[in-house]
Amino acid sequence: MGVDIEFESHENIFSKDHVDEGTQLLLSSLPTLQNDSKILDLGCGYGVVGITIKKLYPLTSVQCSDINEDALALCELNANLNKVEVQCIHSDGFQNIQQSFDWILFNPPIRIGKAILFPLYLECMKHLENNNGTLWMVIRKDKGAQSTINFLKEQGYQVKKITQEKGFWIIACTH
Repeated sequence: MGVDIEFESHENIFSKDHVDEGTQLLLSSLPTLQNDSKILDLGCGYGVVGITIKKLYPLTSVQCSDINEDALALCELNANLNKVEVQCIHSDGFQNIQQSFDWILFNPPIRIGKAILFPLYLECMKHLENNNGTLWMVIRKDKGAQSTINFLKEQGYQVKKITQEKGFWIIACTH
């Protein structure tokens, strides 16, 4: 992506020893962002998405949130390691997040199930800046990508499959 980034992780964090293919596709498929964009890396893990965005777009405002305190500690460590400033927020979904964003970047934890995940998607949509932002997600085709698209369309949102690769779909959702 044009920048050198170094990450540390450990065994209790998703994709601990490499950046997973879904996250790589999510990042590589993003359009050029406005440098003043407000970004949320929801479920940030050790910070790959948020830190990469901040390195590529230094004037963006990047918040990284996760329910896992160990992941957030690693995200803070990795932000320092890469000499970028991101705000790390301990939050279960949007529990501790009130502001709105231009972009919410999300690799959803599919294992939590639709009963929890679908309401979380709706919360994402409520936190888009002036109803004019974008929820950008990566979901495996065989793990609910089409049902996510169908659900969001049923709620009246504009949903597009941006690209697909190796079973991963990039989904963009707007108002």
